[in-house]
Amino acid sequence: MTSTLKSVRLVETLHELFARFDDASRDLNVQRIKFLGDCYYCVGGLPDESSSKQDRDNHADACVQLGLEMIAIIADVRQEFNLNINMRIGVHSGSIIGGIIGTTKWQFDIWSKDVYIANRMETTGQAG
Repeated sequence: MTSTLKSVRLVETLHELFARFDDASRDLNVQRIKFLGDCYYCVGGLPDESSSKQDRDNHADACVQLGLEMIAIIADVRQEFNLNINMRIGVHSGSIIGGIIGTTKWQFDIWSKDVYIANRMETTGQAG
């Protein structure tokens, strides 16, 4: 998308996609960690005040379901905005370490070989 859309159209499109991804993530109790350019980076199974043990135990199912929802959202946005866009999705299950980094502008992030594997699946996968 970054190579084919003008900057304003790119930001509008990413906003539309990511807002819909946020809604789907919330419904599935998957938490967005951050955006990396045009990458939507999220994780399931993190304990918080609104999650139940069942939500945490079903984290892999929730992430796969979110991936499927994202595919449908991308298709909807493609049609609604008459754009030729596709995205790649990587999903992996495993362990992570999470923490806050930085002193001026804090950022929560996660790390592990399992995060790396999901990232590699996304970056080397076929769009669409």
